[in-house]
This record gives sequence, structure tokens and C-alpha cells, in this order.
Amino acid sequence: MTETLKSVGIDIGTSTTQLVVSDLTLENRANPFSVPRIAITGRTVTYLSGIHFTPLRSDTVIDAAGVRDIVAE
Repeated sequence: MTETLKSVGIDIGTSTTQLVVSDLTLENRANPFSVPRIAITGRTVTYLSGIHFTPLRSDTVIDAAGVRDIVAE
């Protein structure tokens, strides 16, 4: 059994933020009479954003509205 899932990731670091969208191919590697053993067998990056400075409200608080603006791009 093989399926494809859309994966959306956001890496919010202390200084930079980046988005990535991928198609993941999943496959059940187990035999038909055992517990499923799902593995990621392929990944295709369909979108990779530029690197943005992480928007901060202070030294310890991320600016959520600023992150939302990055995602909306």
C-alpha cells in the first residue's frame, strides 16, 4: 500500500524562519498479516520559501502576526 501526503512545515528559529511544503510518499513495509510498518519512501519539495528574519516582539516572545504575514506570502 502506497499513499501520498502533503507535509507543511515551518521552522521558527531564534533568528530565522522558513517554510517548506512537500509531498511525502508513505509505504507499508510489513507483510499483510502483521502490524503495519509505515515508512517514508519518498519526498518531493514543492515549495521552499526564502529565509526570513524571525519576527520578535521582545527577546523572548515571537510576533505571531509577523509569522502569519510570512506564511501568507
